[in-house]
Amino acid sequence: MFFKRTDNLTTNLTSYDFLKFLTLSFMIVDHIGAFFFPEELWWRVIGRLGFPAWFFLAGYSKGHQIGQTLWIGAALLIASNVAFGQYMFPMNALVSFICIRLLMTHYYRAVFANWEILIYVCVAFLALSLPTNYLFEYGTLVFLMAMFGYAVRNKDDLRIGKFGRIVFCIFATFSVILLQVVTFAFSVEQSILCTVLLSLASVILFFFKADEYPELTKKMPSFITSIIQFGGRYTLEVYVFHLMAIKAYLLYKDYGHYLPFEPSYFPNFPIP
Repeated sequence: MFFKRTDNLTTNLTSYDFLKFLTLSFMIVDHIGAFFFPEELWWRVIGRLGFPAWFFLAGYSKGHQIGQTLWIGAALLIASNVAFGQYMFPMNALVSFICIRLLMTHYYRAVFANWEILIYVCVAFLALSLPTNYLFEYGTLVFLMAMFGYAVRNKDDLRIGKFGRIVFCIFATFSVILLQVVTFAFSVEQSILCTVLLSLASVILFFFKADEYPELTKKMPSFITSIIQFGGRYTLEVYVFHLMAIKAYLLYKDYGHYLPFEPSYFPNFPIP
């Protein structure tokens, strides 16, 4: 279950390790800002770099199973919100990940079948992103990012061509940027930085490919390699347990926000 790998991963550093480690790092920065410094939105600006890659990889991955660990992790976080008297909605990002696997797995090829279908799907997901953001984290934006990942992995199989793929990825990127700026009501400076950072992140994702780095692994100090691989290969576990630890700490410190087993429907701080 947790912290148990059965997929015989290589001992070498991989592109997945680096991407997921960076995603995890920005995610932790985002959660520090969300829970401890909700008025300091610069934490959230930097933290926005965390979530696109998480859902990009859901679409990029060849595997589409919903493992037991994913279900249990999502349930633990929902239960912890109830027990710690926090909030019910939006449900955590693992629920968003599950929604991708349930709703998108069999439809990627269909949505990229031609321009007309893709336009309808993109407009629908963008229009629904704000209301669904109150049901599960990031709402239907996660579907756009998963489609981004699928488009990068299967670029030679898409029926919309190279130009269509580029246009779609730009649309997905700026949809994410727009919703972050609107949701958090960033200042002009924060909005500019958010736009620049997410645009750069999207360029990196656009050129992402599965790769292995044996020479770099030999040169890298072993403890650094271990840290990167731990963050990259146990991202789900770290996500679950660090959030539970934060929530338990907030309840223990009793800042007046939470009452045990008396959750609110929605949080009283910007949605992570």
